[in-house]
Amino acid sequence: MKNQFTPYEEALELKELGFNEESFGYYAGNELITSINEIFKSTEILIISAPLYQQAFKFLREMIITRISDESSYLEGRFTLLPLIYFNGYEIHVTPEPTSFTSSINHNFIPLYEFPSKRKIYKETTLNYDDAQLACLKRMIQIVKNK
Repeated sequence: MKNQFTPYEEALELKELGFNEESFGYYAGNELITSINEIFKSTEILIISAPLYQQAFKFLREMIITRISDESSYLEGRFTLLPLIYFNGYEIHVTPEPTSFTSSINHNFIPLYEFPSKRKIYKETTLNYDDAQLACLKRMIQIVKNK
């Protein structure tokens, strides 16, 4: 079960980025605690949330990015992060927010989204899913910190 929680270093970076949601676990120092009784017994001064990977990805996806740049190209405006984690790697699509509109087909209104073609993709190959998940989280934190 402990592999469902983000590691201490990433939890600390998420806290610095503003993550303050309730979690099923906490770090007292760098020790993961999943019982509320253990938290109160802790003599450590710094206690931070230990978000689940799902919470961390949701938090980072919802961050607004104003500019992403590298050597050759950049995107400006409001963006979203779309992480895709595979068995042995990941992709992160940094894309402008989609334009939302509706269409009537047979008098049924359905939402449609137009995704702009301009996007930036970060990729990395890893040995397994757990490594891909952690590498993706680290890259998303880096993207948000460098915005």
